[in-house]
Amino acid sequence: MEPLDKPINLEFNNGNLVPGNVKMVAYIFLGIAVMFVLSKLYIVAAIVCFLSLCAIINTNIIAINPDKDEIHDYTLYLGFMKLGKKIKLSDFKYISTMPLVEGQQMYANSALSTTITNNYTTVTLFKDRLRGKKVITKLDSKNEAIESAEKLAARLNMKFFVYDPQLVRQVLLGQKRFKTKNSNMKYTASASSKAHNSAAIQIKQTEIPFGITKETSESLGSPAELFLGAFTSCVLKNVERFSAFMKFEYTHAEITIEAIRLEKPPRMDALNYNLKIYSNDESLNINLLRKNIEKFGTIYNTVKASCEVEGVIEQIKG
Repeated sequence: MEPLDKPINLEFNNGNLVPGNVKMVAYIFLGIAVMFVLSKLYIVAAIVCFLSLCAIINTNIIAINPDKDEIHDYTLYLGFMKLGKKIKLSDFKYISTMPLVEGQQMYANSALSTTITNNYTTVTLFKDRLRGKKVITKLDSKNEAIESAEKLAARLNMKFFVYDPQLVRQVLLGQKRFKTKNSNMKYTASASSKAHNSAAIQIKQTEIPFGITKETSESLGSPAELFLGAFTSCVLKNVERFSAFMKFEYTHAEITIEAIRLEKPPRMDALNYNLKIYSNDESLNINLLRKNIEKFGTIYNTVKASCEVEGVIEQIKG
């Protein structure tokens, strides 16, 4: 089965992240709290006991919620107190695995200590151009981490890449352009015309005629209208694509688009579209669908880089 057929869990329990020596100190302070109790300093004892237990009994959890476009990174103290922060999921575009070495210093006595080294592999999200990252979880097995990262990439519509520290350094320094194995897709098309007549685009087994003369301007689409057609087809393809990812049903979709053209230099200055999705599915999240279309539409992003794009998405029931 494909990774999308077996969705990965989006909540990661990373256990207690407090260093071992800090936890050791916390146990010592628990003993001190007992002494405070014996000294009838109950309030001080309660405070010391509470802080010590927070260091000993806690769990770090990272929960990813695509519907809310958020990553919730929090620590659960004593099983009921939740403290943490939320960050935008859409800020991240790539995912990879990174080696992680953790050293823990153990003391036999005040003069003798031993460092225990543990090796892990993390599943890590990266922002655009790799400027900024977020570790999601760490695993003992590199193969397990890679499998989890690939499944997570498919679930979140991110691009997975094999981590190379030299490549990351070059990208951050602007010495190299970052490309993933999924970013090298190439598209081809050809076109032919007849003098003073018409023309057609050949794409795979499809031929799309278009007008090149005044006589055909009313019956055949112009290059500018084909451009708008490419935009609308991109949007409709992503409606179909994300109906599977977001698990909603629809019967059909329609889109209309208007564009404003500048004369000098001749180019599209603004696009405005209206997308109607005919669906009775209550689980259809229009706001999330819009974010996905805006983030993952190839033509959409190409157009948005050169002109203003605005639109309305409506769910039509009945």
